[in-house]
Amino acid sequence: MPIYVFPPNGGGSSSPLLSFLVGAATLAIIIGLVIFFLPFIFGIVVAILVLVALFCGWRWLKRKFGWESAEERNFRAAMENFEAAARGQYQGGAQPGGTVYQREEVRVTTSMPGARARARMMKDVEDIEENPKPAEAPKNDQTAV
Repeated sequence: MPIYVFPPNGGGSSSPLLSFLVGAATLAIIIGLVIFFLPFIFGIVVAILVLVALFCGWRWLKRKFGWESAEERNFRAAMENFEAAARGQYQGGAQPGGTVYQREEVRVTTSMPGARARARMMKDVEDIEENPKPAEAPKNDQTAV
């Protein structure tokens, strides 16, 4: 005879009513704990949102009243200058020297007998640094079969 004898599923008795009651009690305990800790979780979420709002408000006040450090002011001025230069290049008012952006469009059209024609357009932007080489005239429409 074996030394260890394990009871059948459901504990010592295999009553379906007892198994149902144990499951219902377990579910009730879990739901009760969730309901009990829900305000705590909500409080943590609200506290995080308030801290983020306070941080953003403090940053805005520092900028508004000029309380930011000299490093922040210099960095902000440099970034605004770089953004203005980039916008000028994009709009066609580029200054000689610096980065030049060149755009190329390639259209590929394929047509097979008995199939409908398909066309694809590929756009490519190249970044040419300080001393750009003279570029060839761009070909706007290149077709391949």
